[in-house]
Amino acid sequence: MILIPQIYLRAKKVAALERTISPIYDEDPFAMARNIKEAGGEAVYIIDLGIQNIGTGENGPIIRKINDDLGLSIFLGGPFKSVRAIESYFNLGIQAVVLETVAYQQPPLVREACAHFPDKICVQIYVESGRVTIPGWTVAANKTAFDYAEQFGELGVKRFFYSDVGSEGFLGKENLQNILAFCKKVKKSVICNSEIKESADIEKLVTLGAPHLDGIILARSLYEGRIDLKAAIGLVADLSLVPGNEPTILEE
Repeated sequence: MILIPQIYLRAKKVAALERTISPIYDEDPFAMARNIKEAGGEAVYIIDLGIQNIGTGENGPIIRKINDDLGLSIFLGGPFKSVRAIESYFNLGIQAVVLETVAYQQPPLVREACAHFPDKICVQIYVESGRVTIPGWTVAANKTAFDYAEQFGELGVKRFFYSDVGSEGFLGKENLQNILAFCKKVKKSVICNSEIKESADIEKLVTLGAPHLDGIILARSLYEGRIDLKAAIGLVADLSLVPGNEPTILEE
């Protein structure tokens, strides 16, 4: 299992929370990615807020430089609207694309993208207080997380970014059990995108015993200094020495 720091890119800079105190934070995207690499990171989840209908937009050269110069595996999310835009990012060398609202609005796009880029298209599923929520939609969806996983799986999706949190927006005991149930039933690669509070949550996820749970996204906890990346990576490495752990997504 790997830890995957999240980076938002807007106008060639890292968009950060007001309370950013993490030592790895830098407004310069390449410098921040380098800090992640030096802390022992293997991958980053970049959300490009400047994606165009066709082409990569102004953040494209930065993403290419991170890929080429640092060798970090890049999972790329953002407001995609076409397969041509998705293709333009794969031309930069990224590992996978993560689709959010567009996947729910345009299932044919998901099918086409999966056909063109097998095993490289992920879909984000958000669950809050037991209900699936879709970014940009004003009401919760009627279908369950399992329903959507099955639907997207039939379209060719083989990896999900899955977030399950309580009413306060953080991972709790009940959410851990939901993640375990999701991983057992879906039987596809899962990256946990739930917002965590502290390093103890990382330990709980790693030792949860959830099959196919391959990674954990670090977002607010990292930016707000509640998680020390280097120490957290060391923790995961130690916990992963337990016999029986499956290979990570970067070892496939």
